[in-house]
Amino acid sequence: MNLKDRLKRLERKMTDEMEEFTLDDGTTARLPAGAGLEAFCAVMDNVMASGTGAPLKPVPYRDVFLKVSTEKTLDLGTAIRGLLETEDDENE
Repeated sequence: MNLKDRLKRLERKMTDEMEEFTLDDGTTARLPAGAGLEAFCAVMDNVMASGTGAPLKPVPYRDVFLKVSTEKTLDLGTAIRGLLETEDDENE
């Protein structure tokens, strides 16, 4: 097996362990598997804590999820973006 084949195999394996989200500009963001769930849980923790005065947790990959396209059907990325935008509106 030559180097080119090894690189293709490695790239295929890495792609299987990534989540893909389409961004507003049409590009695709690839994040580690579980990143969407991790961000969603952090946002939900912040929603639950928002009325208590407790400090809000940082949301992993926040900058990426704020750029997720809302053009297609609802998926985890668009749900996280909507929650982050709502959170930002409440904090202003």
